[in-house]
Amino acid sequence: MANYNVLTLSEPVTDFVATTSPETINVQCSLTEDAQRKRVWAVCKAGGIPAHPYDGVRVQMDILPGFPLSDLAVGDGKIAVPMADGSKQIRRILHKGNPDPGIYPESCNGVWTAPLVMPETRVWHNSDVNDYAASDINQYLNGDGLARYNSRFVAKVNKVKIPYRPGSGTGKTVNSGENGLPVKEFLLSHYEVGLDSLSEAPVDGAKLDYFLFGTGDEAKAKRLGYVSGGVDMYTLRTPNAVSDGTKIRIVNTSGTGGATPCTMVRGEYPVMILPFDLLLDFTPNADGSFNPIL
Repeated sequence: MANYNVLTLSEPVTDFVATTSPETINVQCSLTEDAQRKRVWAVCKAGGIPAHPYDGVRVQMDILPGFPLSDLAVGDGKIAVPMADGSKQIRRILHKGNPDPGIYPESCNGVWTAPLVMPETRVWHNSDVNDYAASDINQYLNGDGLARYNSRFVAKVNKVKIPYRPGSGTGKTVNSGENGLPVKEFLLSHYEVGLDSLSEAPVDGAKLDYFLFGTGDEAKAKRLGYVSGGVDMYTLRTPNAVSDGTKIRIVNTSGTGGATPCTMVRGEYPVMILPFDLLLDFTPNADGSFNPIL
């Protein structure tokens, strides 16, 4: 048995908050700097303060330096993603969980995030064909685009398979589930932002919880694409599967849907899906965002 002094205990914790789930009891409280670096034993006593280490129920606790990303709310929850150049990109939580297990595999079961402000404008595809898998934007987002971020953060991003229409032209057959497109960063789809069903838009996704269906004012406002100077349109990964197969679906500056040639330069809202248990620092930034602990 380890040696201990039964007459000496640390000061009792007074800012103790406990929440429960079916598998765990989560405790938040202040600890001394020394205790933060160790696994500690908690001594709990109903109706009073323990007098010594065996005066109550003893529980071994793992000390975590932050709280899980899953605790943040859809819409209001924001994280400050570290970039390779030392700056930070503020990302909003769009969804938590798998939007539709019928078309998304388990890899998509996480926390969906996108920037508050579009990071840049880029051409969707220089070849003027609406093939998302082969598009310039997909190659960029999962190549040089990932290099924009801190490498330790990129290592935390889920590698997922998203539903998409393979090839180009006017076909509407979608590859989904485990046959989806392997990516780490990707564009939103027509249906993920809550736009109405269209004959020219293959069903390559399901609405995310942040967005609303329809063309009401609130639904349109949630879809708006912001740049540093105001509002701009942005491209989706969904092809416009009519005519000659050279157009894609977009969100207009009014928050409604539309179509544009693949070769046009438009804004982008790149999505990343993060693990539920990614830890965030307890202390928020001045803008209300939280820093991931990497």
